[in-house]
Amino acid sequence: MPMIKRGSQGRKSVKSKAVEHTRAAEAPEEKRARLQADQVRHSLARAAETPEQNQVRLQSQQVRQNATRAAEKPEQRQ
Repeated sequence: MPMIKRGSQGRKSVKSKAVEHTRAAEAPEEKRARLQADQVRHSLARAAETPEQNQVRLQSQQVRQNATRAAEKPEQRQ
């Protein structure tokens, strides 16, 4: 049986470090523009979904939320 490759837990990739530095250095206007462009891109992607794709996306999102809620402690909910 082949060995299972493991990801680098607790380590940041070179690309994620570069993005972190870029975002830390960006001006508030640039951040606002980037977030707005992301919002437009995501809304266009959702608008292009078929009803079946939309349902699958929402169901998987609900499963993730339920798992997160089940894993959190009662004091974290407040």
